[in-house]
Amino acid sequence: MARNGIHDVDFLSGLKTIPAEIYEAARVDGAGAWRRFWDHTLPNLKYIALLALMNITIATLGAFVLILGLTGGGPGIQTEVIALYAYHTAFQAREVGYGSSIAMIMLLINFAFAAIYLKFFRVERAR
Repeated sequence: MARNGIHDVDFLSGLKTIPAEIYEAARVDGAGAWRRFWDHTLPNLKYIALLALMNITIATLGAFVLILGLTGGGPGIQTEVIALYAYHTAFQAREVGYGSSIAMIMLLINFAFAAIYLKFFRVERAR
């Protein structure tokens, strides 16, 4: 979850790093606003979008503190997420092995999402 517009600031700083000359050259070549956005803005924001998406996914899968503080997972288990379930299992039900295996599965899910994002964004290795 992007609290206080944190990811908005990331995108704004990314937009500021794109040289104005690129847009000027595209305008001179006759590119419209949509073509400038598609060919120049979007590719230059690719890595910032990747980072923001990964941060949002990790924060969403681990939305623990907010739910624990507000509802504790209740009423019943209506607002319990997987991170809260792992906490309840490990520390309240005293099944530490089972709770830690749930946490490891959460880690694998985060790795799977990260791999999908990296594949989707086709991040090249630095040379």
